[in-house]
Amino acid sequence: MGIVGVTGIFLLFFIPQKAPVVSEKRVNRDLINQVLHAASSVLHGAWTTPSVYLSKEDCHLPGEVGNSYLECSAEGWQCLWNKVSHLDVEYAGRKYQLKSSGKTSFIRREVQGIETKTGYITEVEIPELDITQKVFLPKTCHEMYLPQRSYAYGEVSDPRDLGIIWDNAGKLIFIDKFYVPERDVKEWKEFLGEEYVTQTPWKPAKLQESEQIRFCQFHGKKRLMAHFFDASQMSPVDLKTPFPHTIVRPDTPWQRDYNRTFLASSVKEEGFKPSQKDCRLAQVGGCPESYFMSDSVSWMGVAFGLGFEEELFYNPFQPELNLKKSSRLLPASSHWHKLGRREKSEEDAAYAFRCYREIL
Repeated sequence: MGIVGVTGIFLLFFIPQKAPVVSEKRVNRDLINQVLHAASSVLHGAWTTPSVYLSKEDCHLPGEVGNSYLECSAEGWQCLWNKVSHLDVEYAGRKYQLKSSGKTSFIRREVQGIETKTGYITEVEIPELDITQKVFLPKTCHEMYLPQRSYAYGEVSDPRDLGIIWDNAGKLIFIDKFYVPERDVKEWKEFLGEEYVTQTPWKPAKLQESEQIRFCQFHGKKRLMAHFFDASQMSPVDLKTPFPHTIVRPDTPWQRDYNRTFLASSVKEEGFKPSQKDCRLAQVGGCPESYFMSDSVSWMGVAFGLGFEEELFYNPFQPELNLKKSSRLLPASSHWHKLGRREKSEEDAAYAFRCYREIL
């Protein structure tokens, strides 16, 4: 059997590398290749946006879990094929049935360059052509590209102070949109022959720093750095000018004027309670828990800039300031709910985290 390889930068592409070995005439082999090529877009959609075909209720997910949890995941793939008998593939005016058992095997590959190291192997079949094909499904749905431009790091005491400015010119950097979930840590541990038990695979995994480093390295990534996180959350004033002379540091990902935010209102109003809309922007004290939701995303698509979980980073500029304290553990009135504001983590404590990938 041939193997259809899939890699991704901005999107995923399923590209047949080798056709199945068949004894028919050349025209039949060409037909198989053409139908597989047509099937690539169907596979792409089924893998990256399974919610087109099903709801999270079909997959028995609780209400606090968003559809994004099913994207590029073994659960989403299995749930899809539990619901549908086949997906249609159209080629040359004819429909072919694409089928799968939905079973996957988690793998790690020794590859270089743009290809991802981890993902899943599954099998699909097209009965009309009597072929079964192996397919590699990469875990790239939630990687967000950091545009090449100048960025600011951290806070400054005076807005006129430029502070630390850096740029990622010539670099292709992709940041995890969400925290690393318990599901991914469970897959990693089981692959290594270690035990990891979870009843809530959608919740952020809390690991010590050394374990976070090992996890990211396993996936061909690195632990997210503090200035990358700031860049992902501090929206640029002018997107058309990638390398400006001055950079403004907003206090929140969604509003430049901090005084117009619910965070500022909470300081002034006695007994303030965040609304449902407030909680979608920043899950702070008094908000219901939610996971893999896309309401709170930054200018480049990275979620959970303020509130939600305490998050640990690697900070090359100020190593001791490695923890985002802003979280659902603190009330909306807490002074920690501002971008770039961090403190030192507790030794040997476990925190939520993310990874990033740089393509060299």
